[in-house]
Amino acid sequence: MLEWYCYEHVNGSLHLKRYLGDPLDLAEARESSFVKRVRGPFEAENYEEAMKHMNEVFRVAKGIEESL
Repeated sequence: MLEWYCYEHVNGSLHLKRYLGDPLDLAEARESSFVKRVRGPFEAENYEEAMKHMNEVFRVAKGIEESL
């Protein structure tokens, strides 16, 4: 199983990255003024599975945010 993390850029684009175990990667993403939200790390067998997970996570998060 591979580990991944993803983030939503402030312009709305989604980005998927391999997580190689360095907590600084996540810290930098969370602290960036260009990043709206970060999710992960999470496990997925391959890129396609990770993309599905990322899209689902942000679809759900966006729905919750819009309903508030």
